[in-house]
Amino acid sequence: MHQVLILCSLLFALNRMSNLAPQPELSGGEGLDGSTMIVGLNPALQKRFILDSNLVPGNVHRAQRLEQGIGGKGQDGAVALSCLLDSRDGKSSMSPFLLAQFVGSGSDGDTLMNLLQKQVPFSVQDSYLTVRTRTKLRICTTIVASDSATELVEPSGLVEADEMKQLLNHVNFLASSSSSCGKYSSTLRSFCVMGSMPPGCPIHTYADLAKLAVGQETIILIDAVVGLQPLIEELAKIRTKTAILKVNLSELCHLAMDNTLIKNDKDSPTSCSPEKHVFAVVNSFLRKHKHARDALSHIAITNGKEDSFLVSIKRSKNHDDPSNIFLAEPDVCIWKIPVPRLPENTLFFPIGAGDTVSAALLVSLMHLKGNDPMFCLKEKIRRAINSVVSSYDLSLGGEVACALSFGLSCASASCLQTENSVFDVDDALILFLNMAKPSMLLH
Repeated sequence: MHQVLILCSLLFALNRMSNLAPQPELSGGEGLDGSTMIVGLNPALQKRFILDSNLVPGNVHRAQRLEQGIGGKGQDGAVALSCLLDSRDGKSSMSPFLLAQFVGSGSDGDTLMNLLQKQVPFSVQDSYLTVRTRTKLRICTTIVASDSATELVEPSGLVEADEMKQLLNHVNFLASSSSSCGKYSSTLRSFCVMGSMPPGCPIHTYADLAKLAVGQETIILIDAVVGLQPLIEELAKIRTKTAILKVNLSELCHLAMDNTLIKNDKDSPTSCSPEKHVFAVVNSFLRKHKHARDALSHIAITNGKEDSFLVSIKRSKNHDDPSNIFLAEPDVCIWKIPVPRLPENTLFFPIGAGDTVSAALLVSLMHLKGNDPMFCLKEKIRRAINSVVSSYDLSLGGEVACALSFGLSCASASCLQTENSVFDVDDALILFLNMAKPSMLLH
């Protein structure tokens, strides 16, 4: 009996060591130079039950078919990127591309990795920033009925301290391997934080990753609310030139911590005519988060199928001055950006649309800023973006407004496909080239 216990202990120890074994370096040892990093710490295996009828609570429904796919905000963002990027011989010209993620153990985790390899091959061309955890991968289930889509999300498994340390050590290794290593001198081209964190991740995880990997020239996109305050404080120290917070209007109201702005009534910012409330919501948010003005250059605010907004923030010269508030600044501007309209009486699949906005916004902005020598958008996308942006006032945040417009077009196109964040580029371009031009509400 004693020998059996010893053997079991040895097997358990070996299993822990295999999970934490060092992973191979990036090919060529590039470190972070020229890379784009998407932080998607909470992936999932997506299952879709497709019904041929309406969903009736309490009834038994037999699925017409069952589909499996990629889930998780960061992973959905990677899927959207795969639709946008040019490719040669099946390999994306976006290289290196880094996807930081915790993928659960077991067959579901293996299935997700295989799906990523097939659908987004450049996201796992090396698995250096993929940490396989000892807990199982969560499953997200979408019930797609004739009249609606309902999402059921399993709780995430615990990330243990040694697994968190492994990810931070790997990012630190890549940062120290970069040609411009040193405090705030990383040449990471863009850094995109997407979604929630699984249990076990400290609230300052995103801030820790930014401290290791982000430089002043790095383009930042934040599509997350968990861990936002520590991340904002870290970015304020780095003083990044372009940092965009992308949230929906309801999330921004909660971040502003103003209950009068959260009520869902006719005078609520979540109503169908929210423009008169956007000023108050943004002002309240900037008052509550005193480092936001130093950390963020823009706030992109989505509102479902209703109009979106883009706020260009003037960086404060003296963030300790309590009188230095949002509405007092004369050259802050807010763009109202219409959402492309899809055909009526069409079954939509909206899961992953918000993640598509983020991915398309990021890469189109990198293109407009000339910050994409390591990869390129498809030629027809570049031509369309260049044509549209020529009519924008670039001195007032027009580049970002154009990029957000393109992101909304891609998101609308993704609602026509069953798979998360998958879309036909031609559908997106038709919507983009025919959408109403954004209007400026305040400058």
